[in-house]
Amino acid sequence: MSGLLNVFKEAAKGLVGEAVKQMQKNQRRMESGNARRGKAIPVEEVIGNNNSGDPRPYFRGKMKPFDEIPVEKFQRNEHVRMESKEQNGQYILHYDFMDHKGKFQSFVLQYDKKQLFKMADRFGLPRKFMGSFRMKKQEKARWMRELKAVLQHGLFDIVDNQFKPNPHAIVNFYTPYICEQISLQIVAALGKYGVDSRRERIEMAMKFVQDIPYAIPFQNDPKIVYGGVVTPPQILYLKFGDCDSKSFLFAGILTYLILPGDIAFLTVPGHLLTVIRDKPEKGMVMVEQDEDQYVLAETAGPGRNNYGVPATYKPGEIKLTNLKYHGKHKVLSYANQDMLSSKSYHLYRAPSMPVDLGIIDALKKCRSRRQRIKSIVFDDNGGWLVLAGKSGFFHHNIPAPMLQGLQQLQAKKVEIHDAALNKNQEFVLVYHNGLGFMSGLLKGSSASLGKALNEVTEKHNQPIQDIVFTKQAKPGWILTFGKYGNGFTCNVSKSMLTKLQEPVTKCAKAGIRSMSFTSKGGWVIVYGKNKFSINLPQPLANQLLPVFKNLGKNKHSIQRVYFTPTDDWIVVYDDHQWIASFGHERLA
Repeated sequence: MSGLLNVFKEAAKGLVGEAVKQMQKNQRRMESGNARRGKAIPVEEVIGNNNSGDPRPYFRGKMKPFDEIPVEKFQRNEHVRMESKEQNGQYILHYDFMDHKGKFQSFVLQYDKKQLFKMADRFGLPRKFMGSFRMKKQEKARWMRELKAVLQHGLFDIVDNQFKPNPHAIVNFYTPYICEQISLQIVAALGKYGVDSRRERIEMAMKFVQDIPYAIPFQNDPKIVYGGVVTPPQILYLKFGDCDSKSFLFAGILTYLILPGDIAFLTVPGHLLTVIRDKPEKGMVMVEQDEDQYVLAETAGPGRNNYGVPATYKPGEIKLTNLKYHGKHKVLSYANQDMLSSKSYHLYRAPSMPVDLGIIDALKKCRSRRQRIKSIVFDDNGGWLVLAGKSGFFHHNIPAPMLQGLQQLQAKKVEIHDAALNKNQEFVLVYHNGLGFMSGLLKGSSASLGKALNEVTEKHNQPIQDIVFTKQAKPGWILTFGKYGNGFTCNVSKSMLTKLQEPVTKCAKAGIRSMSFTSKGGWVIVYGKNKFSINLPQPLANQLLPVFKNLGKNKHSIQRVYFTPTDDWIVVYDDHQWIASFGHERLA
């Protein structure tokens, strides 16, 4: 790992003459002006400015910060999407990451491109100031004043006679412009959950930083030293960072979310991470200093450790340094906290929200237009999707990657047959008469469901009929296939498999038309012609059984049953007709 690397000492024999010559030039300038002996020279005097005719003399030839930087050990989580564009002088970053509750968050960050480049260009230490120089006493004093100004400008410091990036200066300089809009979106996202608390803020900020791809920069610049650090604006532009670089970004984000005085940096051999003054819960790893306890917040990534869970560190001396932050902004006000006192509140589980009632209007349109309702999916945040007609769809607040997939298929005029979405916001879209699919699956699901989909369509040339996700804490799946839905395969928990195996096997012989699961593990299987197998709580069974019997009695064809995350339901029959247990048309 790069860490705050010790910047090695360099031989400077070939640079002495040039360096002393530059120093003497500055000395003559001082003596002709108003500078007083013993006073540090202002940064602008030492490095020049845009009006001097010789801007940034010590930084001349510096590598532009956004040129391609070679990297080592590049690692990226499969679910992460970072896409950017430059428009009207603005740099716009679309960043999809997974929060601590297993849900995708889509943040949009926008910065003035010139300002972003200018701020990144501030960082670095000219190699001309490194090494050993023989000077007269007076020359050395002036040299040291110039060096102090350059250190201040380049955000470096001298520690134990070595040049090192200054974490406090880096956080202070970049935070106000870079981090505020990130923190605002974190607060807004937690407000939607109704759980905006100090701990929730820390956890979501950690995931934001952890999901940024991890890479070690290789910055072998012949004139400038960077100390193994990429700055916060570079992280967002280059779309990667290493351990210490990401820690600086994380600390800057935290200054808007918690008291800056609670933030500190912990250095261990070859590594730096952020720690937070807190009262640790059972199982959390912490360090103590001056009777205060600091909990580890490891953000290096691509691992997604929670607050208080460490990575593997090399043994050796450790050092804790409190962040010296001078920003004057206040901690952001807390947003919606309604769910914090709920009995169902769980730190790592997103609360299920009632489905947005706009779905009722969408279903009414399908009925009035006589559009076939092919599939309905729900998001735990109240979002929904209705597939209707050939490739049409209605939606509200579904994950951005899923919406993009639907739009791509629609633009190609491909008929979309089925859609599936689980509580981790993994999705599958089925098209080409069930023989084609598009997915947004995480690593584990991709290895199981992705493999099954490929085998069914490619190896056995069978069309996909239905993909259903269970609603357990760790979602499983069931895949039915074949022209009449006679085939099935699944990956569910052992307890659920024990309950499901017999009824699913029986129903598959007559052809499974649809399966759906409640939030508590109950299910409804529609098969054959208006036949059904149920395993539901009695109150829910009492609602649905009369509906099924009435539709069968009147010779309607029941196609699908859907349960919302809060266990309301929709029954679709005769292609475009439906009955719902909720909304402003309770029973249509």
